[in-house]
Amino acid sequence: TPVELARLAFELCGTYALSPCPEDGFRACDPLTATEHVLAFAHQARAAGVRGASALIAALSHVVDGAASPMETVVTLLLCLPYRDGGYHLPLPVLNQQPRATGGGQSVANGATHRCDLLWPDAGVTLEYEGEVWHAGARQATKDAARNNVMASKRHLVFSVTKEQLYDVAQFDFVARQIAHALRKRLYADDCPY
Repeated sequence: TPVELARLAFELCGTYALSPCPEDGFRACDPLTATEHVLAFAHQARAAGVRGASALIAALSHVVDGAASPMETVVTLLLCLPYRDGGYHLPLPVLNQQPRATGGGQSVANGATHRCDLLWPDAGVTLEYEGEVWHAGARQATKDAARNNVMASKRHLVFSVTKEQLYDVAQFDFVARQIAHALRKRLYADDCPY
């Protein structure tokens, strides 16, 4: 399906690989390729009459480089896919990049740097996926608070979503609508994919 093609492309162009053992989840790795290379290949394949190339080209319009986990891929797809495919049709973010200051804020806060899970740089909007393995305990809570303070110093609006919110339709809809509002993307009641 188009969504499955997009998920596969996210993995190929991301910094993670699914583990063959489902209980292991995924592991970090270097990207195998980039969306621009997959797109160039797909255009050559379509010109050669290869079956499925057009579907791949369509799926790639919803893919960006740099996802660091399968859940970042899922969150990005849920937010950015067209309504007909179950998404909110928000603009594509950049993934795992450092934000720049917006609106005259400091470019660096106390020398701290942070890569945002999902970032809409022009709007100054960030979404962090708070995974249960990576974000557990008091030490991580301290890091998350420091991250949010750095983002505030750069005048970024920071949203968070947890696995529980992601799997709860009403809670995820609430987060998605908050992000849409921050991005100045109007969603109508009929636009809800659920």
